[in-house]
Amino acid sequence: MHVVDQWRYLGTAINEEELYELADSGEVEFDLDIYKILKKALAGSFKSQVIPLAVKDAV
Repeated sequence: MHVVDQWRYLGTAINEEELYELADSGEVEFDLDIYKILKKALAGSFKSQVIPLAVKDAV
């Protein structure tokens, strides 16, 4: 899975643990080129494959 947060590409994950590691990895700078690629992909057939993730509660 490709992981994106606020239009910033965080990386890829193959399981739930990796998803949350990426989400907690820190700030990634906004990249206009990544934004354009994501926007184009989400306007097409990939929009049905987007899975919003819930914020994992800190324990």
